[in-house]
Amino acid sequence: MAKKLKSKRNLLNNIKVGNNAAKSFTLKELNSWKDYTNNRTLVLSEEQTKMISKLYAKTFSLPYFEAPKNTSQRPTLKMIERLDKVFETYIN
Repeated sequence: MAKKLKSKRNLLNNIKVGNNAAKSFTLKELNSWKDYTNNRTLVLSEEQTKMISKLYAKTFSLPYFEAPKNTSQRPTLKMIERLDKVFETYIN
């Protein structure tokens, strides 16, 4: 069991934004992300955008940032991509 936790920690340490390594999801966050990934659409609701931004800020120890509605959603897509990598450590 300790070996499995150590390998997950190593995987999370390899997922970085700047110098900030990813932190583990809580069970609630894991379930939220799983629900989100199972119901993805091309257009994000305001609720989904807030959830993504909050989870990203917590996971990577960064300030909360939400891309303005009428601008490029590229920052939000990058957040999703990185959070997916963290999520993959739980399903592998």
